[in-house]
Amino acid sequence: MLTLSVPSRLVIVSCALVSAGLVLGTPRSWPLWVTTVVALIPWLPTFVAGARWNYRRHHWLVLFYVLVVTQSAHFLEHLAQMVQLHTLNLTGTAARGVFGVLDIEWVHFLWNLWVLVAAAVLLVRFRDNPWLWFTALFAGWHGLEHTYILWIYITTGVVGTPGWLSLGGAVRGGLPLQRADLHFIYNLIETVPLLIAFAWQLRQSAARPAQPKPRRAVLLPAYVGPACVVALLGSAVAASFTDPVKRLVTPDGEVVCDTFYGLVEDVRAQAMPVPEIRHTLDDIQVRTARADFNLRPALVAFVRAAREAVASYYTYPTFDALAYSDTYAHMEAHALTYETIKALSKACTLAGYPAKRRTAPVNGTVVLSPISRDPVPSTGEFRVQQPEQAVAAVEQYLAQKPWGFFGATCDAWASMHYKSDRADVGFSASANEWIVDIPRNAEALGPTVIRYHVNSQSGLTHGDAAHNLNSDFAEGCDKY
Repeated sequence: MLTLSVPSRLVIVSCALVSAGLVLGTPRSWPLWVTTVVALIPWLPTFVAGARWNYRRHHWLVLFYVLVVTQSAHFLEHLAQMVQLHTLNLTGTAARGVFGVLDIEWVHFLWNLWVLVAAAVLLVRFRDNPWLWFTALFAGWHGLEHTYILWIYITTGVVGTPGWLSLGGAVRGGLPLQRADLHFIYNLIETVPLLIAFAWQLRQSAARPAQPKPRRAVLLPAYVGPACVVALLGSAVAASFTDPVKRLVTPDGEVVCDTFYGLVEDVRAQAMPVPEIRHTLDDIQVRTARADFNLRPALVAFVRAAREAVASYYTYPTFDALAYSDTYAHMEAHALTYETIKALSKACTLAGYPAKRRTAPVNGTVVLSPISRDPVPSTGEFRVQQPEQAVAAVEQYLAQKPWGFFGATCDAWASMHYKSDRADVGFSASANEWIVDIPRNAEALGPTVIRYHVNSQSGLTHGDAAHNLNSDFAEGCDKY
């Protein structure tokens, strides 16, 4: 029987040229994944020939071969996403790799399960392959993280969560890497040793096609080395989260978070002069280089957005999307700053630096006298006899006052920014009235406390004179 041998390099070059021709011939309107599938068609005979060659060489090698080809293709998908993100500067659905439709949590989980199971099955036969051991051990960690991500998706319905170690992750805020970047590194660490493991096994099979060694003599040398390497990698990552290492490498993490919390609270209370706001932002920027690595992206984004907000205001800067010290002309800048505040607050909390209790800032405008605590006379002449009735009278009073220019009333403003359920109510016998102090939400704007006076006999209500501010924050509700 006549056989024809073709050099493998010629086959590869021919397949590449045919693929290139097919890609050039496909319509530009076709999706990227369709064009990619068309380009892969010429490689199918080569893939099948490689599988047959490995099967003839050793039956188990065909599984090894399929694992190497599929995982390499998966790595190239991650590489394509890196090009989209960092070279083409794409975002969102445009930066999900070639087969973006498969970028879902179940696919990620099942793919890593396939790699782990295939590597474990191959270890049954190729126990003396140290590179395969490393691949299996690292794939186990990778699979555990995707199991956690899948569990979060199943229980909450949230897609694309950071998992354990990417930026914003469950372990102390994670590493300073977005999920796409971290999992690209994961797949790089899996794929390169897998390729080496396959090449190593081909050489071993060629040199000793059928010389099994005793299990105990082979298992320890092949297993211990990769296990130690994986343990060292894990220890290095774990050490990066410990307080001694963080204080040594990134000593300003806690300081910069405390400064950030104080700045936001003082600006919301209008308690910090504008030049001091700028100086504080400069200080945060200087300390960013010595802050925790996973804080730096959020810090840079906050400083940039906050400076834009401070550079464009009319009466006083604000960091919040629904603050009324400015007109709606600057609303976009406010919304961006507000989003960066949420991101940095989450990053600081996950890094172990939650907001600390501090004295509420005073803006120097509202000064209230101590609330009266006189006993309430037991008489039936009072229309308002209980503290709860006094709070209800205040709410009814505000419901009659206009808020802004959209037909809303000030009771809606108060319910958004103040906590009437935590009101401090006292009685003044000399004035024959209830005094109602309503505290502000920590994240809200305006005076720390708003005070109202309720006549105990008539129920007539009015705001304290100290609150006759007509501030931009309240759009008039604090003038009543």
